[in-house]
Amino acid sequence: MLTIKERQFISNYIQTLNDRKAQKDAGFTHYDPDLIHKPDVARAISEKLEQHFATLDITDEYILANIKEVAESASRPVPRSKIDKDGNQIYYYSEDGKPIFDRDYGSQLKALELLGRYRALFTDKQEVDVTTDFEKYISDVSSESEW
Repeated sequence: MLTIKERQFISNYIQTLNDRKAQKDAGFTHYDPDLIHKPDVARAISEKLEQHFATLDITDEYILANIKEVAESASRPVPRSKIDKDGNQIYYYSEDGKPIFDRDYGSQLKALELLGRYRALFTDKQEVDVTTDFEKYISDVSSESEW
């Protein structure tokens, strides 16, 4: 069961995503880094965030599609340019008069990293079926023993 301060904290946290500020604004006298991890508080925050994202129509598919779009668009060459002090865009050209193009490899790599993390491509951990492995271990040990 949540206290009044915890409910206020959750409401503040959903708006700012800053637990220290949310606690202060909710009237807590001391910062408690574990408050956000309390089961009732964490569950309520999760539910409120889901509701909040639903109102914004932010789904996993939306996020993944946008990350994919960033990865694809960042690989396209863009003419190198700058804005001068008058607000005019000035393009760079090579000595032979051809425009110079750049690519945003940093954005592309970050987007690809996020997609790879979503697909769990970069983990060293292996999923193990504990029941099957345990049963195999027991059968192996049983066959080796002489009882």
